[in-house]
Amino acid sequence: MKRSSFTKVCQAIHDLQKPIVADLHLHSTYSDGELTPAELVQLALLKGVEVISITDHDSIEGIRALQIAGQITGQMNAGVQIVAGVEISCYLEGESYHLLGYFFDPENDELQKTLMRLRKARWERGQAIIEALKSMKIELVLPTHWSEERISLGRPHLAKILLEQKVVRSIHEAFSRFFFRDPINRIPKAQITVEEAIGLLKQAKGLSSLAHPSKRMIESQLPRLSQMGLDAVEVWYPATTARGKESLLQQANDLGLALTGGSDLHQREKALETIGSCGLSRRYLDQLGIRSGSLYH
Repeated sequence: MKRSSFTKVCQAIHDLQKPIVADLHLHSTYSDGELTPAELVQLALLKGVEVISITDHDSIEGIRALQIAGQITGQMNAGVQIVAGVEISCYLEGESYHLLGYFFDPENDELQKTLMRLRKARWERGQAIIEALKSMKIELVLPTHWSEERISLGRPHLAKILLEQKVVRSIHEAFSRFFFRDPINRIPKAQITVEEAIGLLKQAKGLSSLAHPSKRMIESQLPRLSQMGLDAVEVWYPATTARGKESLLQQANDLGLALTGGSDLHQREKALETIGSCGLSRRYLDQLGIRSGSLYH
């Protein structure tokens, strides 16, 4: 390892001890989170997290909700800054990837149309799963106030309903007993390619970051994704280990990728404890902002 590269990695490891000021991976009720966007803002305020990004699955409607409430993206709101965010479902060679997007223009027409198409496909898949359950004599009824515009529907939503109806005893059982088995397991999931997702975010003037990468993705695909135009990689997230962080930091440095991080908060339970438990120190947040060309701070 070159001395300059080694120095950068050592500095990054040292910075792990610095206070987290930004949690850039949160989910709201507009996808599979249990808190509203406004509640996430209040939670960040209580915890002292200065910057957050609501990264709902294939949806930026949470950002719109904050805009309507007068909390305009990119400005300070009650002491909490909101960075435009999204988590796009995509694939590479048949494998599912999640791509985080940041600092994009929420009003970008192509981005809005693509996300709307992906949400529509999510609902069609959800209806197909409901029909498959019906063939097993299980009636699952969606709440009447849910809609394609309001909810980016996914299997976790259906699993929670099965739990509420006492068909299963846990979310895990819903997946292992039904969703991971035929015929539901064979119901296709509409996605775009990783390269398309990266390009989509770039034309919306945003940055792309590979979310919670697996060890295989890090070792075999990260250089390829970098060549496709990937801007960053998520280093700080709940499931990563100390060794995993070190490996990611080295790879990111070698490839010239920026760093992102967040708690991946979904549940209301222990939400105050979870928000800000993973994320970026001021140094890496500033680096990300500079890379995006955003004057957010």
